[in-house]
Amino acid sequence: MTALKIPSPRAPVNILIAHPDEDVMLRLQLALRAITTPAALYHVKDETSLFSFLRKASPYETAQRPDMILLGCALMAALDRLKSDNPFSPIPVIVMATDITRDQSRQAHARHANACMRIPSDTPGMRSFAAALDGFWFRTARLPVNPDV
Repeated sequence: MTALKIPSPRAPVNILIAHPDEDVMLRLQLALRAITTPAALYHVKDETSLFSFLRKASPYETAQRPDMILLGCALMAALDRLKSDNPFSPIPVIVMATDITRDQSRQAHARHANACMRIPSDTPGMRSFAAALDGFWFRTARLPVNPDV
């Protein structure tokens, strides 16, 4: 029996964090340092900045298209625009919240979110969160082809 060799994805995986709290991005940035898949993180705080980033409008003219969007629950209204028939609809979107309710999760999935996850409040939890992203999204699932790469 031979060991299963998991191919390493191209590097790095571009992750856009759309969340009003910069602390979430900083904690995730620290946690992602421990995973095997290289990741480049970008942060925007509101829906206007999110779409400016995606369209490479000022001040994001040199931005790389994200391979994944981690969307704060407060910005869930952006899901309708992200998942409508536009060039950004193939990008996986994971809705995150400190305490995501069953109703919020149901609403996110009705708007075509790819997943909903609770944002851990502690360092070990954030490392587990990063490891779950790595294990499923970056090593097991196939992300859509990124036209910027």
